[in-house]
Amino acid sequence: MAPTRRADGRYQTSVSLAGRKRYVYGRTPQEAREKAARLRAQALALGQLPTPGRRTLGDLVAAWLAAAPLRPKTRHGYQQVLAPVLATLGRLPLARLDPAHLQALYARLGAEHGARAAWKAHQVLHRALAVGVQWGWLATNPADRVLRPRYQPAPRPVLAPEQGRALLQALAGDRYYPLFLLLATTGCRLSEALGLEWPDVDLARGTVTFRRALVEVGSQPVLGPLKSRAAHRTVPLLPSVVEALQRWRLLQLRERLRAGSAWQDARGAVFTTRVGTPPLGRNLRRALRRAAAQAGLAPVRIHDLRHAVATWAAAAGVDVKTLQTCLGHADARTTLNVYAGVLEAGAHRVGQAVAAALGQ
Repeated sequence: MAPTRRADGRYQTSVSLAGRKRYVYGRTPQEAREKAARLRAQALALGQLPTPGRRTLGDLVAAWLAAAPLRPKTRHGYQQVLAPVLATLGRLPLARLDPAHLQALYARLGAEHGARAAWKAHQVLHRALAVGVQWGWLATNPADRVLRPRYQPAPRPVLAPEQGRALLQALAGDRYYPLFLLLATTGCRLSEALGLEWPDVDLARGTVTFRRALVEVGSQPVLGPLKSRAAHRTVPLLPSVVEALQRWRLLQLRERLRAGSAWQDARGAVFTTRVGTPPLGRNLRRALRRAAAQAGLAPVRIHDLRHAVATWAAAAGVDVKTLQTCLGHADARTTLNVYAGVLEAGAHRVGQAVAAALGQ
């Protein structure tokens, strides 16, 4: 059906399937034809015409977040990312949502909150809209047809081994030194360390097994599963870590006796406050910043310890598969992508060793 001009100046055409008809509109005949073609292709794929009805973008986001199998922290993070999106476009009917709305939104987010905010909003919103297409609430995903926001995070310097030693020395007097030592020697995630319970720690054999994660959702600690099946792993502990954990265990037992009925830990967590609650992330970050300043270093993030462990190991020639297992990466490609530069240097040393063996 050729587009016809309406009284409001827009062009209208329709798509029919199985006795149902949907109208689409465009500012030009070409735009109306393109929308009709996309709707027709979507209808043929679904076997029916999509029915957005009166549903809004806010309705879709709410339904997606409720149905998606997301970890609590991920869901909370998505809600925060989408808050400014919904404040602007939440009441907009899905039938009227087009790439121009998203493009204007990304431009405003970039100007007000930076490139990362616009990039993140696009990543999350694209996922939500893709589910809308899957459910038949949308004919196509308008986020497929935008100029995607660009964001390139600045590379963070990796702690050199001597800087790591200086940092740990500055942390030696901190209450949570055993926790920081565990992070800086195993490369585990903070959530994995906070999820540890004493049966997970074998001080006699010098191993630790990661079985669960404790994350902060808002300001509330939430105990849940690890990030992936690959994150379930047992790793060896250095003797210094075993000694630190033995001392920590005695300290915790004394604090538990002192607290009496006020003790709040019922699961036997390894790392607790003086009354048995999980350590707060902000307090740990503050302690790490303070130690970094004392050691004459730039501010250090908790995740930088994990990155440093992996980089030191890769630089020493540890292979990708071993690194992947120790770090708990679900896919070796993640390990390769993050530590490609260091691993390439290790591969170069392998080539040199082979050349020497062959007398080349």
